[in-house]
This record gives sequence, structure tokens and C-alpha cells, in this order.
Amino acid sequence: GLPVQEAVHRTREGKIREWRCDVRIRTRSGEQRWLSDTSIQLLDDSGKPVGALGILIDVTERKKVEQALRESEERYALAAQAANDALWDWDLTSNSLYLGPRWAVMLGLRPDQISSRPEEWFNRVHPEDVDRLRSLIATQQAGEGSPHFDIEYRMLHEDGTYRWILCRGLRVRDAEGTPCRLTGSQTDVTERRIFQERLVHYAFHDTLTGLPNRALLIDRLKHVISRTRRRTEPSYAVIFIDLDRFKIINDSLGHLAGDMVLKTVARRLEKCIRPGDTVARF
Repeated sequence: GLPVQEAVHRTREGKIREWRCDVRIRTRSGEQRWLSDTSIQLLDDSGKPVGALGILIDVTERKKVEQALRESEERYALAAQAANDALWDWDLTSNSLYLGPRWAVMLGLRPDQISSRPEEWFNRVHPEDVDRLRSLIATQQAGEGSPHFDIEYRMLHEDGTYRWILCRGLRVRDAEGTPCRLTGSQTDVTERRIFQERLVHYAFHDTLTGLPNRALLIDRLKHVISRTRRRTEPSYAVIFIDLDRFKIINDSLGHLAGDMVLKTVARRLEKCIRPGDTVARF
């Protein structure tokens, strides 16, 4: 069973010794049950037992609930640790923000370097992203929209760089239905964002020169044609440039020399255009 909790009380008749403990028993059918034992023992002035009274209460169901809660908390803690997530919890009533140790480590800080003020969070968000985050939090504080939310933004690392963060959260209401708490986690997704940006770049840019490729050029042409249809006269022009005798360079000097010529021409053309113009390798 569990350790006995014991107390001694003095009465007019003498002393009473009281103890409480939880014990397990096995029933006739072989089932294991939990019992809560609360007992008192009456003692005379010399300390000699003169009587006892006890109550046994079946607390098996309570024990099952407590065990389930402990297992659930352990699973959540292990899952959060395995996912390498940072946990946060915002008490809207007191406006106090708890930031877990992993939250600080993710930004290159020590846990004792962060405070419980909400501005600790917002002040580190990229200026281009902070209004979007504040708007989302305000919506949640007002109790609007879905109670589940997620958002990606950049946060300042201690080394001066910005890291992409995926923040997930849940809005909690009190008994009156008023939002009282926001809780969630954040994950560093910088590598994923960089990989995605590279994929998009490679999909729409020439790998040799870095210029927009055929697909991106056609997309921009469609956009400018659609935009100028309302005008009586077109406001755009397309120039096609070819390099004469380029095959001779490849055949005589090699493909590396040909590649250098293409990249040099690309850089020179980029210097000749205005903002909003496009140089592409078709």
C-alpha cells in the first residue's frame, strides 16, 4: 500500500491516533481492488489502546482515473520531448506567459534569460510577421474563430539570424465560456522552409544562370497581358535575344567556357533592366 499518514489528537477522554493509507486487496474472484483505510485508535493517558474505529472505502475507480492521467501526462511529455517542441502557456486572466525551457534553447537563450511577459514573445518576432501574429492572438482572446490555430513566422535568434517557427495553439474557456487560457507549442521549421524555397526557386529558375526559366516567363507574360487588356494600347514589350555562333564556343573551348559566357551575358542583361522587368533564359 501507500505510506501511512498518521496524526495524534488530544481529547478530554485521552488521545486519538488517526492514520490513513491506501491498500490493495484481492477479491475472491481474483480481482485486485484499491481500498482507502481511514482509522482511529483511542488511547488512554498512559498510551494504552482502549478502542479503535476504521472505515474502508473502495477507491478503485479513482485510482484508475489517476493512473490514466499520469500515463497521459507522461505520454504528452515524452511526445513533446521527442518532437523537440517548445511548450508555452498563456494565462489570459493574469496576462502571465509561461515559456518552457525548450522555448529559450530554440532561440539560443538560457531559460533564466526570458521573462513571463507576453512582449518577451512578440519583441522577438520579425517586424514583417508580428502584426499577423498579434492579429491572430487578438482573435483568440476575443473568442472568435476556431479554438485550434497554427501560424508560421520568423523569430530572432541570439546569433542575430531569424528562424522560421511553426506555432500551434488551443484556446481554453472558463465555466462562463470566456477565453481564459491559450496553450500550445512551437517548432523550428527553418530547414523545411529553406528546402521549400529552394524547390520553388529551382522549379521556376534556370539552374545555370539563376534567371527565371520558361515557365516563370510565360506566367509573367500572362499576368502583364491580362493587366493591360483594359488599356487601348499595350504597355509592355518582349525582346528575344539569341547568341550567334555559340556552338563554336562549346566545340572549341569546351562546355565550361560556354557556361561562363551564358552566365556573363545573364549578369550584363540584368544590369540593363528596370525594376519590374524580367530577364529569362528561354
